[in-house]
Amino acid sequence: MESVVQQLELKYNSFLKERDHEDVINSFQPAYEYLVIIETQPKVKEIIEKDRLDMNVRIQEVMAQNLPPMDQEVIINRINKSSLSFSYYEVYRDVYVPMMKYKTSLKPLSHTDLVGATKLHREKVIGVIHALAMSVYRVFKPLDAREADTASAMAKIEYTFTQRKYRIFMERIHAMLIPRLLEICTNPKMTTVLENPKAKIFISEKKGIYSASNDQAVYPIGNRTKRFKLIKYLLSKDDCRLSELEDITNQDDTVVMNAVPEINRLFRENTGLAHDLILHNDTSGYSLNKQEFEIVLEQ
Repeated sequence: MESVVQQLELKYNSFLKERDHEDVINSFQPAYEYLVIIETQPKVKEIIEKDRLDMNVRIQEVMAQNLPPMDQEVIINRINKSSLSFSYYEVYRDVYVPMMKYKTSLKPLSHTDLVGATKLHREKVIGVIHALAMSVYRVFKPLDAREADTASAMAKIEYTFTQRKYRIFMERIHAMLIPRLLEICTNPKMTTVLENPKAKIFISEKKGIYSASNDQAVYPIGNRTKRFKLIKYLLSKDDCRLSELEDITNQDDTVVMNAVPEINRLFRENTGLAHDLILHNDTSGYSLNKQEFEIVLEQ
């Protein structure tokens, strides 16, 4: 976001430089480039859209008060002047939209298509001046009538932008937008929230199975039992088929299958931990619950 602020500062300074020059019409291009930066930045657009929604809420509240029309107009004008989005969309309508049409159209645009909703300033005067310039230009280079119409419309739009109100709009946009962007830049970055660490449990041949957080809560399974042998064997395997457990415990499949949920029940009850010790995997195999536990064999 810092680079976006820098780009906007650069284009705004270019706008001011051209605006303070005698030929203020050249300020149209840096103003357009300023808006291009905004239109390509979703975060910046979000700021403007939020401002627009907030402004609309305030205006609706004023209109709901049934004030005299003149008082209502004064208050709404005051809200607009304090709004980032109002100034932005005034410049967007009269600079960004026509310029984008002009740059992207594959054929010359008609006067009406290019001007759109822009309210031209002193249209007749600038139209006459441009027509005279085009008549001189045609002496040296033939010009299609449609191209001349497009060029004339664009000249009128650029001349309209020389009005003082557009400098005020640009000043308001920049003055209100940059602090909000800088606030985003300076806000402390969200720290990555680490998942809860795995609970550490010990499988002890002497003591049984217990949690590192509470060594007094013990599942007192004997180290010579077939269930302990089954758990110890699973510790060395990531996935173990039922047939392997039958062999290691010397028990049939039904006994082994019934033993697993019983081990899990006793483990949870004695240790106070919420998760099962042994998982029945999708592969129809079994494994210790290493997703939830860090398991250490203590001999």
